[in-house]
Amino acid sequence: MSAKTLIAMIATVTASFAAPTMVPTVVKNYFRENMVCGMMPLSGQVAVVAGATRGAGRGIARALGEAGAVVYCTGRSTRDNPSPYKRQETIEETAEMIAMAGGRAVAIRVDHTLESEVQALFERVDKEQGRLDVLVNSVAGEDPMMHQWGSFWNTHLENGGSDF
Repeated sequence: MSAKTLIAMIATVTASFAAPTMVPTVVKNYFRENMVCGMMPLSGQVAVVAGATRGAGRGIARALGEAGAVVYCTGRSTRDNPSPYKRQETIEETAEMIAMAGGRAVAIRVDHTLESEVQALFERVDKEQGRLDVLVNSVAGEDPMMHQWGSFWNTHLENGGSDF
């Protein structure tokens, strides 16, 4: 199984994990087991992690960076524009964690609900890298109607359309 295939599978099934924090550990273990003579299995690869601010997205971004990929970390929470939900994590911190581990990362503020910002992101990646090898979608959104990730069946029906 290639590293790209593994990342695609992990990104697809992240939501099904009982403990999403397991995902970064699975990724890191795979890369550590597949490093040969210190070579990075994703050296030269370009990755975009949408939702790299916290949680599984942050962990996956860090694992990709440690495996040698150039990681574009995207999300809405930055030092200059913090989370409206009083969360402290930022995309800059995620990029700094990757750099401290020896990787390369770029933090870009993107609201993934705005098509123009998403288009600008991919135009920038194309201009700077000329390619994209790995795409991870870990966008959460933290809609207040979800009551801090409560069960969807407890959501009021009049708000149901915005939950999905």
